[in-house]
Amino acid sequence: MQVSKIESGPTLENLPCIWVRDFKFETAQLFCQELFAFSSRPSVEEIFVYVSSYGGAVYSCLMMIDAMQTCNKPVNTIVMGSAASAGAALATCGTGKRFMAPNAYMHIHEASSGMFGDVVALTAAAVEDIKQVNSRLMGLMADRSTLTKKELVKKIKENDKEWNLPAKEALKYEFVDVIGVPKFSQTTTITAEI
Repeated sequence: MQVSKIESGPTLENLPCIWVRDFKFETAQLFCQELFAFSSRPSVEEIFVYVSSYGGAVYSCLMMIDAMQTCNKPVNTIVMGSAASAGAALATCGTGKRFMAPNAYMHIHEASSGMFGDVVALTAAAVEDIKQVNSRLMGLMADRSTLTKKELVKKIKENDKEWNLPAKEALKYEFVDVIGVPKFSQTTTITAEI
């Protein structure tokens, strides 16, 4: 008996997708491993990163952004549902096309310390560290939008320290390039759910 395989549209090898739901250290490590594994395949032309996250650790986000920026293939980002905090930064810093579903939201705010305890625990060095990280993160997002870093911080402060952008507003300020999601003629893709 002969079995034939029928394929329509792109093959699995050239549709690598990564789903990002949180920003923990382990998530960032897995993201980098998957990203570099996909980029090493000669048949892969571009990588798709789906972001649906309420955010997480800013250092993990920066690690993921660095991986996208050093990847030798375009990394397209797609916001589904919500890209909040670190999710907004990752989606904005895609190196290929940046997509956003029509009903999705992006939530942008300045970095927080993530520290717990009394005021004494917040040393001057810790405060300076979070200021530098925040400045870096705001700079990365501003560089990929129509706003300067100063204008971005002002917008956040004008919106009670949490700027919620529907897709049209995210497109207006060029945090994304396209409202909509990529359409593939084949629904099965290689995924790494992280």
